[in-house]
Amino acid sequence: MFTASQIVAHLVGDYVFQNAYMAENKRRSFLVAISHGVCYTIPFIFITQNLIALFLIAFTHAIIDHFALARYVVYARNQFAPSEYRYKLKFTLPMGEGPNDRAPGHIAFFVFVVIDNTMHILTNGVILYYLT
Repeated sequence: MFTASQIVAHLVGDYVFQNAYMAENKRRSFLVAISHGVCYTIPFIFITQNLIALFLIAFTHAIIDHFALARYVVYARNQFAPSEYRYKLKFTLPMGEGPNDRAPGHIAFFVFVVIDNTMHILTNGVILYYLT
Protein backbone atom coordinates (compact mmCIF):
# COMPACT_ATOMS: atom_id res chain seq x y z
CA MET A 1 0.00 0.00 0.00
CA PHE A 2 2.79 2.44 0.87
CA THR A 3 5.92 2.71 -1.23
CA ALA A 4 9.28 4.36 -0.79
CA SER A 5 8.46 6.69 -3.69
CA GLN A 6 5.39 7.96 -1.80
CA ILE A 7 7.50 8.76 1.25
CA VAL A 8 10.18 10.46 -0.86
CA ALA A 9 7.47 12.50 -2.66
CA HIS A 10 6.07 13.52 0.73
CA LEU A 11 9.47 14.58 2.08
CA VAL A 12 10.39 16.52 -1.06
CA GLY A 13 6.99 18.21 -1.26
CA ASP A 14 6.77 19.09 2.43
CA TYR A 15 10.37 20.04 3.16
CA VAL A 16 12.13 20.92 -0.09
CA PHE A 17 9.26 22.69 -1.88
CA GLN A 18 7.89 24.54 1.16
CA ASN A 19 9.48 27.94 1.64
CA ALA A 20 9.69 29.91 4.89
CA TYR A 21 6.74 32.13 3.93
CA MET A 22 4.49 29.10 3.44
CA ALA A 23 5.65 27.48 6.68
CA GLU A 24 4.96 30.62 8.70
CA ASN A 25 1.65 31.61 7.11
CA LYS A 26 -0.21 28.42 6.11
CA ARG A 27 -2.13 28.46 9.40
CA ARG A 28 -3.12 32.12 9.04
CA SER A 29 -4.20 32.06 5.40
CA PHE A 30 -6.05 29.27 3.62
CA LEU A 31 -4.76 30.65 0.29
CA VAL A 32 -1.18 30.13 1.48
CA ALA A 33 -2.11 26.63 2.67
CA ILE A 34 -3.58 25.86 -0.77
CA SER A 35 -0.47 27.17 -2.55
CA HIS A 36 1.67 24.99 -0.26
CA GLY A 37 -0.63 22.02 -1.00
CA VAL A 38 -0.20 22.55 -4.75
CA CYS A 39 3.61 22.79 -4.46
CA TYR A 40 3.59 19.77 -2.16
CA THR A 41 1.74 17.72 -4.79
CA ILE A 42 4.26 18.29 -7.61
CA PRO A 43 6.47 15.27 -6.73
CA PHE A 44 3.38 13.04 -6.71
CA ILE A 45 3.00 13.66 -10.47
CA PHE A 46 5.82 11.13 -10.89
CA ILE A 47 3.71 8.55 -9.03
CA THR A 48 0.30 9.17 -10.60
CA GLN A 49 -1.26 11.33 -13.27
CA ASN A 50 -4.76 10.76 -11.87
CA LEU A 51 -6.09 14.31 -11.52
CA ILE A 52 -8.59 13.40 -8.81
CA ALA A 53 -5.84 11.76 -6.73
CA LEU A 54 -3.54 14.75 -7.21
CA PHE A 55 -6.32 17.18 -6.28
CA LEU A 56 -7.16 15.19 -3.14
CA ILE A 57 -3.49 15.01 -2.11
CA ALA A 58 -3.16 18.81 -2.47
CA PHE A 59 -6.47 19.57 -0.77
CA THR A 60 -6.09 17.20 2.18
CA HIS A 61 -2.54 18.42 2.72
CA ALA A 62 -3.76 22.02 2.85
CA ILE A 63 -6.56 21.12 5.29
CA ILE A 64 -4.27 19.14 7.63
CA ASP A 65 -1.70 21.95 7.69
CA HIS A 66 -4.02 24.95 7.83
CA PHE A 67 -6.02 23.63 10.76
CA ALA A 68 -2.98 21.94 12.40
CA LEU A 69 -5.02 18.76 12.74
CA ALA A 70 -2.12 16.92 14.38
CA ARG A 71 -2.76 18.91 17.56
CA TYR A 72 -6.11 17.13 17.93
CA VAL A 73 -4.37 13.76 17.73
CA VAL A 74 -1.85 14.92 20.36
CA TYR A 75 -4.73 16.08 22.54
CA ALA A 76 -6.73 12.85 22.07
CA ARG A 77 -3.81 10.54 22.84
CA ASN A 78 -3.06 12.46 26.04
CA GLN A 79 -6.59 11.77 27.30
CA PHE A 80 -5.48 8.19 27.96
CA ALA A 81 -2.71 9.39 30.30
CA PRO A 82 -3.01 10.20 34.01
CA SER A 83 -4.85 13.48 34.65
CA GLU A 84 -1.70 15.49 35.41
CA TYR A 85 -0.52 14.81 31.83
CA ARG A 86 -3.76 16.00 30.23
CA TYR A 87 -4.34 19.56 29.16
CA LYS A 88 -7.19 21.62 27.80
CA LEU A 89 -7.30 21.92 24.05
CA LYS A 90 -6.49 25.48 23.03
CA PHE A 91 -7.58 26.41 19.54
CA THR A 92 -4.87 29.07 19.37
CA LEU A 93 -2.03 26.64 20.13
CA PRO A 94 1.02 27.74 18.19
CA MET A 95 2.82 24.85 16.56
CA GLY A 96 5.36 23.43 18.95
CA GLU A 97 3.76 24.58 22.20
CA GLY A 98 3.94 21.78 24.71
CA PRO A 99 0.97 19.47 25.17
CA ASN A 100 1.31 20.04 28.92
CA ASP A 101 3.58 21.92 31.28
CA ARG A 102 5.83 18.87 31.67
CA ALA A 103 6.87 18.54 28.02
CA PRO A 104 9.88 20.56 26.87
CA GLY A 105 9.12 22.61 23.76
CA HIS A 106 11.49 20.68 21.50
CA ILE A 107 9.90 17.36 22.50
CA ALA A 108 6.39 18.71 21.93
CA PHE A 109 7.42 20.08 18.54
CA PHE A 110 8.99 16.75 17.54
CA VAL A 111 5.85 14.83 18.55
CA PHE A 112 3.68 17.27 16.61
CA VAL A 113 5.86 16.95 13.48
CA VAL A 114 5.91 13.14 13.62
CA ILE A 115 2.13 12.96 14.03
CA ASP A 116 1.63 15.54 11.25
CA ASN A 117 3.87 13.56 8.88
CA THR A 118 2.12 10.32 9.78
CA MET A 119 -1.26 11.89 8.98
CA HIS A 120 -0.01 13.08 5.57
CA ILE A 121 1.61 9.76 4.65
CA LEU A 122 -1.45 7.74 5.68
CA THR A 123 -3.82 10.07 3.83
CA ASN A 124 -1.71 9.97 0.67
CA GLY A 125 -1.40 6.19 0.89
CA VAL A 126 -5.16 5.74 1.07
CA ILE A 127 -5.76 8.17 -1.80
CA LEU A 128 -3.14 6.53 -4.02
CA TYR A 129 -4.28 3.01 -3.12
CA TYR A 130 -7.90 3.61 -4.04
CA LEU A 131 -7.46 5.97 -7.00
CA THR A 132 -4.46 4.56 -8.87
